[in-house]
Amino acid sequence: MSKVLKADHADATPTLHREKVSVSVEHAKPKKPWAHLENILTGEDAESFGRAIEEAFPIEPVRK
Repeated sequence: MSKVLKADHADATPTLHREKVSVSVEHAKPKKPWAHLENILTGEDAESFGRAIEEAFPIEPVRK
């Protein structure tokens, strides 16, 4: 996402009123939480970690 601000600028004073100035502000796309951990584990290490998570935090069936 970016935003363009336009204003007049005078070099002699810290106020904006003479020359035209354009400023583009670009916001970095926010990363997903824990994104730096994505794809660190592969193969048996990933499967072992997945099993450990499932055992520690079992998914309970939804009651109707």
